[in-house]
Amino acid sequence: MRRWTASAAGSIRITGAASDIDPNGGDGVSVSIKKGSGVLWQQTIVNGNAAGFSYDVTTTVSPNETIDFIINKISGNSNDSTSFTPTIAFTAGGSPTDLNGDGATNVTDVQIAVNQAMGTTACSSGDVNKDGSCNVVDVQMVVNKSLGL
Repeated sequence: MRRWTASAAGSIRITGAASDIDPNGGDGVSVSIKKGSGVLWQQTIVNGNAAGFSYDVTTTVSPNETIDFIINKISGNSNDSTSFTPTIAFTAGGSPTDLNGDGATNVTDVQIAVNQAMGTTACSSGDVNKDGSCNVVDVQMVVNKSLGL
């Protein structure tokens, strides 16, 4: 097993392939990509399957969340050499719709998108209402100001 640990919240795209590289016997392997206890992708590779399988998986991660890359034997491990070549592309900030980076897509993100469409930058002045965070109230205050309200 190989493990990758997220350093921050974000989204990841895992691409690659898995295949048998020893056609001289063996009974194959089960190859999987897991996020915590959940399976993101899994395939059984029989002996001689040199073409194997490709994968392209996208998921969000939280700080310190792990992704495991696992190769398990079917019954024996003789002649079961396997190629497993994952590549992880990490994008900080989670979902592309999580515009304020709070880990969720919500009404604040919608208001930020409205601001951006109007050519203003949400929370560019910081915490407009001074409550300690960029939230829907701050965004609405910027929208109102840009509308002359």
